Amino acid sequence: MSIKEVVRQDDTWIALDPVVGCLKNCQYCFMQTYGMTPRNSEIIAEPKEAIAQLLSSPTYHKDSVVMLASETDAFMDKKNTEYFKRLIEEWSNSKVPNPIAMVTKCHIPDDFIKFAQESEAKIIFYLSYSGLTKPIEPTTRIEDLKNNFIRLKKANLPVIHYWRPFLPQNSSPEIINEVAKNVVPYADCSMINGLKI
Repeated sequence: MSIKEVVRQDDTWIALDPVVGCLKNCQYCFMQTYGMTPRNSEIIAEPKEAIAQLLSSPTYHKDSVVMLASETDAFMDKKNTEYFKRLIEEWSNSKVPNPIAMVTKCHIPDDFIKFAQESEAKIIFYLSYSGLTKPIEPTTRIEDLKNNFIRLKKANLPVIHYWRPFLPQNSSPEIINEVAKNVVPYADCSMINGLKI
């Protein structure tokens, strides 16, 4: 495997992307601009190498939040989920102090929730639920997202409702109220973003 750069400094956090490519095919996704969606994921750095790159990055700071999997969905398939388990295990073994953010639109498996509960790493789940449907989010399963909120709350894990993006199609009072009804009882807070591009 040829080693590629997997660390990027974003405005909000440090992004760590050792896996690239996403099948979700959301029509607003910035990855469409360079052909990374819809596409199967590809591992471009093993966990130990990804963490070494992070810790040696000139923008690394021990108090920064590190976003895992901004160029894929960690729970898109079993291969991704198992990879990110390995990475978080390496994270804990290496005593990396940074909190981890993971954004998803997919079902989070029960065994990963249990893994997160038992992990020494602090994992913050960002659930991307914006009230959008086909054709804008052609593969998002809203019921899976609603259930993620309930299950993460029950597991006492931190969850942020990530409303991204905020568009004319999902900014009517009816859609806002529907989304809020499904997240307010469970999320620690909501974060609203527009488009990245």
